[in-house]
Amino acid sequence: PSYRLKDNSRVRLRLINAANARVFDLKFTSVKPRTIALDGYPVNPFESPDLTIGPSQRVDVILDLSGKSPEFALQIITRTRPINIARFLLDKSLGQGGGALNEELITPIRPQPPKASSTSLKIPVHMQGGAMGNLKSAKLNGIMTPLRDLAQKHRKVWAFNGAVGGYDHMLGTARRGQFVILDIQNDTRWPHAMHLHGHHFWVNSRLNPVKDPLSKRDTYLMQPGENAEFRFVADNPGLWLFHCHMLEHHAAGMGAVIQVT
Repeated sequence: PSYRLKDNSRVRLRLINAANARVFDLKFTSVKPRTIALDGYPVNPFESPDLTIGPSQRVDVILDLSGKSPEFALQIITRTRPINIARFLLDKSLGQGGGALNEELITPIRPQPPKASSTSLKIPVHMQGGAMGNLKSAKLNGIMTPLRDLAQKHRKVWAFNGAVGGYDHMLGTARRGQFVILDIQNDTRWPHAMHLHGHHFWVNSRLNPVKDPLSKRDTYLMQPGENAEFRFVADNPGLWLFHCHMLEHHAAGMGAVIQVT
């Protein structure tokens, strides 16, 4: 599709990965986008010519437009060549923009993450399975089952903490207001877009590409072999799904529930 925009204007775009499994590497041509929010949560603005977005992740960017770049595109980067997925044209017939061009971007005040203490709840999450993985067997409905039977008879190939995940697989229970740390080990050969319902979380990982310590996500793309902590205040009572948003992974066992009482 093509979009007509005013010259001398500031535009905010929200990019949403609505694919069920694919990770998109995106790039704007001729303009310099500045990321201002991730998964709907504000982040200190930073220039981001290349954007990697996992399933269900959202990225908000600001574009300051001028006649220097009368036409630009949003591309998907592939192994062979970039593919244009959207074109943007500055149309003088629409008039001039409203004057916000190049104004300073202000980040809202955001809370500091609490420090872990004796009252914090740490929940280990050992992710295993998939092709070229080290999962030999896992519990399914309480019965330890070899991986071959899991795959061939039940179409399950992923596990959390040695058990095939599902809506009845409880990872842990937190009190309302308790500081929770999900201590996650991606012990697989695959990336996973890990999504927590009901909460945003701070990410503590040396592989986190976002260096703003106050930024939060509700979906984080974990790399193969990555260890990360998802830290959040359990302030939303309920039963909350924690799962991989690559939905084939979810359906094949990579999901569980965290309760907040």
